[in-house]
Amino acid sequence: MFFINKKNSSYFCFSLLMALLSMTTYTAKAQDLTVFASAGEMFNSHNNKKDFGKDHRRFRNGDLSFTENGDIIGKYHSVATVLSVNKKTHKELRGFLVSIALPEGTFWEESTVLMDHKSLATAGHKRTGVILGGTKAYEGVSGSFEKEMLPDGKHYKTIYHLIPAKP
Repeated sequence: MFFINKKNSSYFCFSLLMALLSMTTYTAKAQDLTVFASAGEMFNSHNNKKDFGKDHRRFRNGDLSFTENGDIIGKYHSVATVLSVNKKTHKELRGFLVSIALPEGTFWEESTVLMDHKSLATAGHKRTGVILGGTKAYEGVSGSFEKEMLPDGKHYKTIYHLIPAKP
């Protein structure tokens, strides 16, 4: 057990001060990036039972732009995995992993969402999640995002709150 006494109190105070300073020396402000995505192409990879239950996967890929109906500037690739199904409520928990490939580099998003079993996202569907890191300009990035299916039911709008890596 560690006890503070006259001999070690200055060392303890110095160590505490250094620990506090190291926690507060880097504060990065999130930089917002808005991206629009087509709903894209989808295909299913069924679980062993082929019942759209646990471990069923849906793969999607589509185009990205910086403005609604704008020029294509990148691609995304996603996999949605059914994590669990509640047979009483007909709801399922899905996990999403998505790569966002833009001209400056690639980053990854991850999220989970509760949805109706076997359903697809429709207009107004929303989800939030985290940024897992990236490559090139996005190396070491973290942050969060908000994604919403637009009223046309064919496009998403995502606002990324990107926190750059420590310099």
